[in-house]
Amino acid sequence: AEIHCGELHAPTTGGMFRLPVVVLKEESPERRADAVFYLQGGPGAGARLHSDGIKSWLSWKRYAGLKRDIILIDTRGTGLSKPALVCAEYNRTNQGLLRRNTSLAEELELGLEVTRACFDAAAKSNPALDYRHFSSLESARDIRALANLLGYAEWNILGVSYGTRLA
Repeated sequence: AEIHCGELHAPTTGGMFRLPVVVLKEESPERRADAVFYLQGGPGAGARLHSDGIKSWLSWKRYAGLKRDIILIDTRGTGLSKPALVCAEYNRTNQGLLRRNTSLAEELELGLEVTRACFDAAAKSNPALDYRHFSSLESARDIRALANLLGYAEWNILGVSYGTRLA
């Protein structure tokens, strides 16, 4: 398979993120010029850009039969992006919530409290991880910049879960 790897460097004003990008090139004679940008869910899930993940993507690409290049990116703070936002307490809290019968209001309140604490702790160790550098708008700007840099005149967006909101 023809695979191109690189990084999108977000502007300094946006936290100086380095976002890994993988382009799975379509090699068939029926190749269409409009690529598919795949936007992962979460929020917070990476696009699985490690070797086992790429094997899965290649399998999915063959199965889907889209005849287009597939563009994968780890958005700000996810997967292999640098800096990465990792918060063990958030993950523990979410796992705990799955075992409890909580109201939506309680879940949202606890989620906000834990998220705020995670961002505060992360920003102390790395100012790029300030919560103001994370939003759907910032990620959409990154995707638009990537599309322009890759030179696709037209493209398609396939979003899953949170990726649909980002799309």
